[in-house]
Amino acid sequence: MSLGFFGIGKEIHVFPEVFIIHKPEMIGRAKDNWKQYLVADVVMKSGAFLLRSPIPDVFFWYPTLLLFYTFQAAIVRRKPLSALLAFFKAISLFPVFLKNRNPISNDAALRWLNVRKQYQEDYYKRIGKWTWFRKYIPATH
Repeated sequence: MSLGFFGIGKEIHVFPEVFIIHKPEMIGRAKDNWKQYLVADVVMKSGAFLLRSPIPDVFFWYPTLLLFYTFQAAIVRRKPLSALLAFFKAISLFPVFLKNRNPISNDAALRWLNVRKQYQEDYYKRIGKWTWFRKYIPATH
């Protein structure tokens, strides 16, 4: 998702035929990787939108996306403490994201949202997981 926000225009392809066998190194890793992933997920998804979206969209969509991803982590993924930590982490990083903004134009943002919405609708209908909120909240998965 961040690749789309940053306008890089790259796609990530997964090749399930390629097997990689490795032994994960545990030194230096977090004890709870799932918690670390959820915190990063909530903070960076909403933060990426803040970094690149035009200023009128920031005031509505940043808080909306932040709350959506926080509730998703708390309720759907059943990690309320991790979600709360992620929410406060995102709030604490808000000034940093705001200071480092490099927004795209309104036209480019609308084009990106429309393309993403159409892509997600096609994808989720194809796999049978289309839900009502995907129509109204951009960039959710």
